[in-house]
Amino acid sequence: MTKRIDSDRFTSLQTGLVTFFLTLCYIFSILDRHIISFLSSSIRRDLHIDDFHFGLLQGFAFSIFYAVAGIPIGWAVDRTRRFRMIAVALLVWSLLTVASAYAQNFSQFAALRAGVSIGEAVLTPAAFSILTQNAPPPAVSPLHDVLWSGSTRGLCPGRINGRFLSS
Repeated sequence: MTKRIDSDRFTSLQTGLVTFFLTLCYIFSILDRHIISFLSSSIRRDLHIDDFHFGLLQGFAFSIFYAVAGIPIGWAVDRTRRFRMIAVALLVWSLLTVASAYAQNFSQFAALRAGVSIGEAVLTPAAFSILTQNAPPPAVSPLHDVLWSGSTRGLCPGRINGRFLSS
């Protein structure tokens, strides 16, 4: 991989806009990841599943695919257009999240959640790579902090939307 020269780096405005966009994507990723915990009673009732199966949906079905997909995705992030990968991943995980509302049983919901996790697995390595490669070196660490703060900012809307959707 070739190193970028300083003239190829983002301007301050571009860095701010890109960081804002990536943090917003991260907020939606976390919101999507956690909203099913706030909809647990509705999901268990609609899919006729017990706590054990719901735990599999919320934890295992998501995390195992997220972790396993992260390795080839990280490799691909270094070799392809990161913004395009994020756009496709955002579209995929959004469509699969919508499709989850129409799942009729445990297997369908688990498969859709696995797909969502693979889509979401693209965001973190791509976003951190974009900021690391294009921001001025002294700004990289604070920008990573801003991006990472999206993980806590996504929880509050998740709770609000989860309570709204479950009622």
